[in-house]
Amino acid sequence: MTGSNDCSRIQHGEDANLTEDALEILVQRMTGEGFISEHLILSQGVMALCEDQNLRTAVLASLPTLDDSGLAVQQTGGNPNRGI
Repeated sequence: MTGSNDCSRIQHGEDANLTEDALEILVQRMTGEGFISEHLILSQGVMALCEDQNLRTAVLASLPTLDDSGLAVQQTGGNPNRGI
């Protein structure tokens, strides 16, 4: 496991244990579809990202960065101390 304060978790902290009912509500609001716990079972041969740290690191690095106002603009060249 990656820990209770993992940046990819929906809730952070030691007491962040969602009930199945709370998880169903979150999934339904995010996807518009109902939550079916059987869909969480990975197919044979598929490894969870928490079990493959190299792949997990690569996936997290490929995701966009967010800040307080949404999608964070990233510096892609030039002087990093001068802004975009």
